[in-house]
Amino acid sequence: MLRNFHKRIKNIPAKHLSAPHLNLLLVRNAGHMQLPRRIFAMRSSPRLALASLAAVSALLVGVVSLPEGPKPAAAQAQENAVTFPPLDQFVQYTTVQRGNVLELMMTSRETIAAIQAGQDLPVGTQLVLVDHRDGELLRYLVSQRVGAGRDDWQFQSFLPDRQTIQPDENPARCFSCHQSRQDRSYIFTYTDAMRFE
Repeated sequence: MLRNFHKRIKNIPAKHLSAPHLNLLLVRNAGHMQLPRRIFAMRSSPRLALASLAAVSALLVGVVSLPEGPKPAAAQAQENAVTFPPLDQFVQYTTVQRGNVLELMMTSRETIAAIQAGQDLPVGTQLVLVDHRDGELLRYLVSQRVGAGRDDWQFQSFLPDRQTIQPDENPARCFSCHQSRQDRSYIFTYTDAMRFE
């Protein structure tokens, strides 16, 4: 949509503003609802002012149907190969605190040993971020290596029951963010795992 409605209408002499032309401008600029005063101050043409008010009213109540482009996809959970790990067999290797957010990072001792030895992490490796907000467990974020390729990592968010996938989380967003750590097996806390004893 055009965002310079005010500039366009300002540069058109009042005597050249026809109702169809004004309505077309209004329809093209429906997202910009702060209309300039000039539209309503056209005392020389009451019909034009009336047509303008009708067009604005139609836009406000949704009578005018505007062609819609593609809508952004809502973030939604997708099932993938990630499974919930056996947390009782994992160790907490670091804690991250940011304001009201407390994140406990957990993985297996074998994963810690592989990171510290500089080895490639094996298929099936899992890391878990236990996410607390304001002292309450919010979710578990799990990353898992699902194949031998460098990019074969998937992410999933589980609710506190450890079975239900968080419905409003998009795992692709997690992968996108973690790509900046591709050289460290997609792990933001890689250095912490290196130092863990």
